[in-house]
Amino acid sequence: MPFIDDLALELITLIMGTGIAAYLTGTAYLEYKNNGSRNVQTVLRNGATPLGIIGLVSIILGLWGEMTWPFPGGEAKFNILFGDPYLMYGVILTSMAVALLLKQRLQYVGFFAFLGGIMSIYYGALLYSQGLTKSPLASLAMYASFGIVGIFTWPSTYAFDEMNEGHNKPPMFAGISLIIFWIFLILTAISVAIIGVPAVQEHLLSTP
Repeated sequence: MPFIDDLALELITLIMGTGIAAYLTGTAYLEYKNNGSRNVQTVLRNGATPLGIIGLVSIILGLWGEMTWPFPGGEAKFNILFGDPYLMYGVILTSMAVALLLKQRLQYVGFFAFLGGIMSIYYGALLYSQGLTKSPLASLAMYASFGIVGIFTWPSTYAFDEMNEGHNKPPMFAGISLIIFWIFLILTAISVAIIGVPAVQEHLLSTP
């Protein structure tokens, strides 16, 4: 079976997903601040389609990678270290899109993301401690920032549940969690771009 190199595309979907999440949650929060809770759920539901599409594409690529192990030889370890958390990323995005469309409470998907965040940090620590990549700091930053985003997705989704249910003001810890969530979304996009942008050119030059 020939080596099919879709790593650059997978990194691009990571950047797109973080960008959509930042834009979606930012606009929903501004809607809440300006007009109260009345239209927060509508604003959030508008993001279900792009989140779901990116999530489904990630699931397809992730499942294909899990079943075929496309990285050969000395790079085979990335079939586990990148493939596993990438598939979970797709599942979490798709789950969030479904929860938004069905008007369900988001904190349950948020807890799912919390568990995925712990997984991402663990995999990143393995990658760094065992020297398994040419860009150890950038890779660790990507995995760790994704993990922190996942961890703070749980209290952040609780905050949006509170907004949707018409509470005057979410608890203080939920607001702080949102700020941390947004900061690390930006850091995640930057760290993925540091790895992903050069990867596009490198992988184009090394096509089979």
